[in-house]
Amino acid sequence: MAAALLSAAEEEARSRGAGRMALQVSVLNVPAMNMYLRRGYFTKCILRDYYGPGKDAFLMDRAL
Repeated sequence: MAAALLSAAEEEARSRGAGRMALQVSVLNVPAMNMYLRRGYFTKCILRDYYGPGKDAFLMDRAL
């Protein structure tokens, strides 16, 4: 289900002329990070306290 939603979002972004897709994911959400990595996303940086104090996220991105 998650992969299908991501595919739909990527396709919509492409149809609107986007060349890149970025997302944020909790550093604790290993299953989601693995899915994104398998789909060609890479980690750009850590977003400190993104989800609140002490709750970091990764900023991930890929070319469409």
